[in-house]
Amino acid sequence: MRIFQGKEIDFQKTGLRWHMNKHLRKYLKKLPFFLMYNYPKKMNTYYKLRRKNKNIESNDDKVELNAYHSPSPMNELADYVDTWEKKKIIWDRDIVDTRCLILNNSLELNDKKLVKEIKHLINEFAGKWKIAIQDKIDKNTEGNYNNLDVIINTYKNKLHKLIPDEEVLANYVIKISYSNMSISKVLAWKGYGEYIIKNLKSNTPNCKRTIIVETPYKTEYSYEYLGKYYEMWDGEKNV
Repeated sequence: MRIFQGKEIDFQKTGLRWHMNKHLRKYLKKLPFFLMYNYPKKMNTYYKLRRKNKNIESNDDKVELNAYHSPSPMNELADYVDTWEKKKIIWDRDIVDTRCLILNNSLELNDKKLVKEIKHLINEFAGKWKIAIQDKIDKNTEGNYNNLDVIINTYKNKLHKLIPDEEVLANYVIKISYSNMSISKVLAWKGYGEYIIKNLKSNTPNCKRTIIVETPYKTEYSYEYLGKYYEMWDGEKNV
């Protein structure tokens, strides 16, 4: 098929065109694997057939797949991208507790009495917040956040009386808010969102980065591509 394709591309130059016979035409209904990504239903069928064939030992009894998965350059590239995506993009379904990432783990946040009082205020805030939001919807006052700001500041003041140190207070509120799925997270974000971002940044490990830079001439570490030379640099450098 690739030879036929080449002949068709060169037709304007050579004046020679090959006509496809009936034997080859029947294969037109079968797509190469890389094209299946444009046809989700066909891709699902392809994987169903593959799963079915796994349980069949004899090659003669296996079901014919609806796509060619030959080692062509495009199929190889599709396999590479698919493998890369599974490792780098698609989430691991294992359950991992990541709440430690939004906290300042150097702080002691285990005072049971404070936890009980702060949790009570968070739940009380959540009830009043829900009523205020519904009131805004009923009165169609979208865009006027004055009343909501009053509620947030009122409860921030109440919490401040419990713990004057704002960073310690913020981390208590964040920890308690994320201790249970049913607890409202609104006060944690509206009142102390900057601490969540700060903690996330400080708990994020530094990533080693690689950048590709064009060089004016060939060097010991450069790679040539289309007549130009490029180097790969690890880490951030001034270009």
